[in-house]
Order: sequence, then structure tokens, then C-alpha cells
Amino acid sequence: MIPVDEVVFFESDARYTRVVHGGGEAFIRTPLKGLLARLAPERFWQVHRSIIVNQRAIASAIRQDDGGMVVTLRDREERLLVSRHFQSLFRGQ
Repeated sequence: MIPVDEVVFFESDARYTRVVHGGGEAFIRTPLKGLLARLAPERFWQVHRSIIVNQRAIASAIRQDDGGMVVTLRDREERLLVSRHFQSLFRGQ
């Protein structure tokens, strides 16, 4: 069991969902759609069809020259792609 407070982000592929947390990572079979229904929407944001991120773990959102956007995370090297559909989450922030 991983406490939800420790989750940095969820990343889904065709078969599993990767749970990245403060202590490492794990894989679960729960699809993102099922997780979204159980997570607090003010705390966990879907930023891509395959990524849900803990908004407390976001360090910055960076707009790229091609109009795309990536999210950088606090104390982590990963950069998460933000799809155009979800870029509005970061307007005015």
C-alpha cells in the first residue's frame, strides 16, 4: 500500500499504471479512469491522457517553442508532457 500523499504521479501504458512516489515506484493494474474517480480533483490533475500528477509535486509548467508544454517536478528529474487539452490548468498560475 502506498499512501496517496506520497504519490508524485501516475503514468499509464497499455497494460499497467506506474505509480511514482517518494520511495520509488510500483505498478498496478488500475486504469487511470478508475483512479481519477477516486482521487481528489483539486489535488490530482490529469495533464495527459496517460498521466495524472499530484499538483503539490509540480515545480513549474514550461511552454515550449512548438506550443507544447511540460511540467517539471519538485525534487525529481522527470519532465511530464502536458497535452494541449489540459494546458488550460496552468493558465494564470
